[in-house]
Amino acid sequence: MANLVALHIDKETGEIVARGGSTGGGGSGAGYLFEQLSPALTWNVPHGQASDQVLVQVFDEVGELTIPDAVVIINLNNIEITFLDAMAGTAHLIFITG
Repeated sequence: MANLVALHIDKETGEIVARGGSTGGGGSGAGYLFEQLSPALTWNVPHGQASDQVLVQVFDEVGELTIPDAVVIINLNNIEITFLDAMAGTAHLIFITG
């Protein structure tokens, strides 16, 4: 466990930021921040990262972590996130490479 490091996505740039320590091995990642400004049942996320190796976290408009009804990888550059009730907020995507 000594090789683990805390990571977060910078809200301004969408980049992954390490909080000290060592990353260990096992690849690197890229981040993408998607903002849905108006409430919607479906968020279409065109991330353009050419990858289906992605972790997704969704936050509502006040910054609370929420669980969507579904997250579907449409293709290597697009994800669809759906909800039972329309909502606005952000999706934080982390792409795993290597």
